[in-house]
Amino acid sequence: VFPATQVASADANTLDDYEEGTWTPVLGGSGGQSGQTYAEQSGTYTKIGRHVLISCTIRLTAKGTITTNLQISGLPFASGATYSWSAAARPSTLAVGWAHVHGILLPSVSVIRLDGFDTLDTTSTILTTTDVADATQMRITIAYHV
Repeated sequence: VFPATQVASADANTLDDYEEGTWTPVLGGSGGQSGQTYAEQSGTYTKIGRHVLISCTIRLTAKGTITTNLQISGLPFASGATYSWSAAARPSTLAVGWAHVHGILLPSVSVIRLDGFDTLDTTSTILTTTDVADATQMRITIAYHV
């Protein structure tokens, strides 16, 4: 049993920080968003020490207004000082066809940037508002350090 508030141990081999919970993912843009409506908007996380594993599901019913680059915000913890990326993004019903979509978590942020590979898997491009449709669905799992 862990305490409600972390009590850091001086011993590096003592596990003293474990937490599970939920969070609310928001599909939006780096320049802002408004008017989104969701059929589903759920997320879970597990934090063990510095390691965080998050999963989320987003199903839009209306994309509203999304400005600039696509991102998912609302992460329960900001990232640490290194990049993380997810090969476990599973989008469907995007407005534009992508061979593969993945999430990138830049250092010291609480948002996942969404990138996609073209049909030849040769060029990675940041997704924008034109890539999302009213019925877009997305599931993402990403692990990162705080």
